[in-house]
Amino acid sequence: MGYIFLLFLLGLFPTHAQETMEGMGKEEAVRPMTTDEMTQREIDRRKEGTLRLTENLDLAEKLYLAGEWEKAEAKFRLVMSQTDPQANTAGF
Repeated sequence: MGYIFLLFLLGLFPTHAQETMEGMGKEEAVRPMTTDEMTQREIDRRKEGTLRLTENLDLAEKLYLAGEWEKAEAKFRLVMSQTDPQANTAGF
């Protein structure tokens, strides 16, 4: 059971499998994620991160145009702290 918990913490254990674990005995094995599933999960995670950055940039721009400069600056700084110049968010 400790191994499955470690996989869950690392994000390698599918969340739907956690629900089925309650009714499973120790002798039943859980199907590991395939490389395609792991790849799709990472793609989805990165898309979600990019979406959040875009939303924060839009909000920062609206705050700036409304004269809420301190709040806008905070949002811009948040976006800057969450971007990596070498990653897919380099354009932000």
